[in-house]
Amino acid sequence: MASLLVQLYQMDYVDQCRGVLLGTFSQMTAQHLQQTIEEVVLDVTRDYSIPIAVTPALGHGADAHGLPIGAKILFQ
Repeated sequence: MASLLVQLYQMDYVDQCRGVLLGTFSQMTAQHLQQTIEEVVLDVTRDYSIPIAVTPALGHGADAHGLPIGAKILFQ
């Protein structure tokens, strides 16, 4: 995940982001990795003031929901 995020950083994609919404990362959880996905994202985006939110309602879980790509979504 870190290398994928660094690629987005190097392509200046992070400059275009207004925030990062993270769901579940089942493979990372199953492998009991030392660094959580939140820590990986915070490390990659440390030079930006991008809000990061985490929810178990998104991801690869059986009860996960999807979000349309490019849609405007308001979180409260």
